[in-house]
Amino acid sequence: MKRVASHARILAAMLALAGGHQSAAGADAYPSKPIRLLVPYAPGGAVDATARALGAQLSGSLGQTVIVENKPGASGMIAVENLTRAAPDGYTILIDTSAIAMNPSVYSKALYRPENLRPVAQVMSMPFVIAANNATGDGSLPKFLALLRERPGSLNAASSGTSSRLFAELFRLQTKTEFMSIIYPGAAPAIMAVMKNDCQLIAMDVANIAKFITSKQLSGLVVSGDKRSSALPDVPSAAEAGIPGFDVTTWFGIFAPAGTPQPIVDKINQSIREAARAPAVSELLKSSAADPSSMTAAEFDDFFGKEVTRWKTVVQQAKIQID
Repeated sequence: MKRVASHARILAAMLALAGGHQSAAGADAYPSKPIRLLVPYAPGGAVDATARALGAQLSGSLGQTVIVENKPGASGMIAVENLTRAAPDGYTILIDTSAIAMNPSVYSKALYRPENLRPVAQVMSMPFVIAANNATGDGSLPKFLALLRERPGSLNAASSGTSSRLFAELFRLQTKTEFMSIIYPGAAPAIMAVMKNDCQLIAMDVANIAKFITSKQLSGLVVSGDKRSSALPDVPSAAEAGIPGFDVTTWFGIFAPAGTPQPIVDKINQSIREAARAPAVSELLKSSAADPSSMTAAEFDDFFGKEVTRWKTVVQQAKIQID
């Protein structure tokens, strides 16, 4: 029996070694045909522009055409569902925002689960900003918080989707204030609602909101995280403002279907990081006040898991559930 067990262990080790060689060989041969890069939003937005800039760089570095496919709908979930149904071979990947970590907790009938995804690479990150109508709170965070506490539930917050709403909810929870959230079909109408004073505050990524603050059309109250944004150097960070729990960012990431082999994941990750340093992509990110990421695939996988947990907690505490 001992001899049989010994032979079994040797055979298992040989099979594992052979499998490892096959995976490495597969990564060496990858890619051997065009790659589809799915975008969950319509053409023309920041995610689409980033996808097309990355796709052009990857086509050159990987030696295969990267085809960008826009598949908007269901708060981005249609594209993600398409990804999860694709073969886990590296030939279908997706770019999305932090909403991909939020939607499974927000929607009771979400079209995917986080475990259906293989996080591959973070492209970039940028802070969120809490901004207010100029006539509300006189541009001062302490005065605005005092107003919220004097009139709980009477002020409105504009948001433009999952990320915007949950960042606003996190701000509400961290500051122990109350306000009403109103959803608008995009960043532009949400920002306009605050400028018109239909809503009094907004949580929005720095790329979309900075120009309205620097032009004095809105008041910037606080930037998420522990440092000021280069796009808004006069707006205090959350750490400076005494809201250390408001330390979140929005980000763009690349995902593959669960089960995609590690060597292929690592190859895509390395190619994405190199592409983000190329002038065409780095200038695009710089224009959005975004910071390119240097995360490895393993680091992004760990980060994504923590993001899913973080936003699930916010959703539960805020009692948000959409059918």
